[in-house]
Amino acid sequence: MKALFKENKILKILFILSFFLIGLFYEFMACLFLFFEFVYLGYLFYRRDIVVYDNIHFILMIFIVFMYLFVCLFAIDKGMALIGFFKQLSILMFIIILMQFDKEERNELLLLIPFLGILMIGISMMGYFIPVMKSFFIINGRIGGFFQYPNTFALFLLIGCVVLYMHRDFYTNSNVFLLILLIGIILTGSRAIYILTAIMLIYVMKNNPKYIKKILIFVTTLILIVALINLLKIDIKVLKRLTQFSFSSSTLLGRMLYYKDGIKVLLSRPLGLGYLGYYFLEPSIQTGVYSIRFIHNDLLQIALDIGIIPCIMFIYIIISSLFSQNVKKENKIILGLIIAHSLFDFDLQYIAIFLILILCIDIYDGKKTKFISIDYKIIGNAFIAISTVFSLYLAVSMSFQYFNLTDLSIKLLPFYTEAKVAKLQNIENIKEGTQLAKSIEKSNSNLSIIYDVYALNEMEKHNYDQMINYKEQSLNLQRYNIEAYDSYINMLYICLDYYQNDSTMQNKYIGKIKEVPKTLNKLKKETDNLAFKIHDQPSFELSKQSKEIIDYVKD
Repeated sequence: MKALFKENKILKILFILSFFLIGLFYEFMACLFLFFEFVYLGYLFYRRDIVVYDNIHFILMIFIVFMYLFVCLFAIDKGMALIGFFKQLSILMFIIILMQFDKEERNELLLLIPFLGILMIGISMMGYFIPVMKSFFIINGRIGGFFQYPNTFALFLLIGCVVLYMHRDFYTNSNVFLLILLIGIILTGSRAIYILTAIMLIYVMKNNPKYIKKILIFVTTLILIVALINLLKIDIKVLKRLTQFSFSSSTLLGRMLYYKDGIKVLLSRPLGLGYLGYYFLEPSIQTGVYSIRFIHNDLLQIALDIGIIPCIMFIYIIISSLFSQNVKKENKIILGLIIAHSLFDFDLQYIAIFLILILCIDIYDGKKTKFISIDYKIIGNAFIAISTVFSLYLAVSMSFQYFNLTDLSIKLLPFYTEAKVAKLQNIENIKEGTQLAKSIEKSNSNLSIIYDVYALNEMEKHNYDQMINYKEQSLNLQRYNIEAYDSYINMLYICLDYYQNDSTMQNKYIGKIKEVPKTLNKLKKETDNLAFKIHDQPSFELSKQSKEIIDYVKD
């Protein structure tokens, strides 16, 4: 009994830790969490067999996670795809750990969320007044908690509200806690969560009429505060967002643009691009100006990462869990909220949010099967030990990049593309840069910076023909970067100067200069209409210097 208590306690600590490690958004954080999971699994194995439930949902989750490994074979970036697999592996390991406990013990984890939410609100508000902490917790005037992202933090707080309401008898001062969480949601400025919160409040009033008075008092107070602030003309960004709901907003239209581009890519690559594959491919296929790491729709992101079939499997798990009798009502509500919001954001890239989802799906049923048996203690211990060491190695290696120790990160992880790109962006020696660019190209040939470096290298050697070839490759991979076109024209002008006595070569480069405005006009026609309705509109206006060069060659 004592041992069980300790095991439960450690499980809770592990769960809490996931939220304070920036929600396990960063790959090195997820690998660090994976390390703790393997250590904990080793502790459990020391005491008993490690068992799993033999059911279809668990089998599908295994398939989904290991597709992140399989897709490495043809991923846009094989190295980053492999890192993505280990990030997702932390989800599978958490499922296995949860299977060592009963339903009540698992549900106890959800009871921690309201307390964690209130704690994060408190720390975030403290951070607002402490300059050193402000940039960590406050994002554009909105609180982001330890997630450093207001939208996902808002979802986390709303989940806390649901847990609090469904277990209001468990908490003392539940009304006060609920009010704090709702105020926290307002301070996030997340309009999508405002809508979901309103839906939840209507649901509460419909099912529990005694709450109507309390809710109406709170809403009325909020309206009066907003009205007073507007009257006094106080500039508070969060409260402004309360009145900025629109189906034609830049944010929403931007997401529509992402989805259109993403679906086109998915139809051409139905087996997926690997983890961060779309991110690397994005500048060469996009039909508007944007730069996003994830596509702001988790279902579409899964499909882009590992293919349409695994995405359908994941949807099946969600839908069947929503209709399953084995899943409690509150868990279904939480599951529905996560999926609803993740259709317009990237919440599941925060592994901590995915862990909440895991707690709410129907996966803990069926025949128990030994996963790691004490009958094979040496093999079991060896597996756990190797996995533990490797996950720690990955976490430490990637963390060096996060703390600007890029060279060390590259040395330990030669396939870590993002660290190499970070170094390449700041490198001054062209020769060294060229070697690094070649190293990056071996695992990812879709980065414009590679060919920019090659072009500069050829320029130093006066190989101007090859320089232009590389620059054109670079342009194809950053179609909406107008500065890249200016740089291209400048390089062409250098070629004109170099080949003053060669009319054939001069005519060749004059022709290329004249083609640039035509290329930009063509790009403008190919640009989606949505691109002209969002904040970051595309520019097709060349610099004054580039225009002068074009006019010069025309004459």
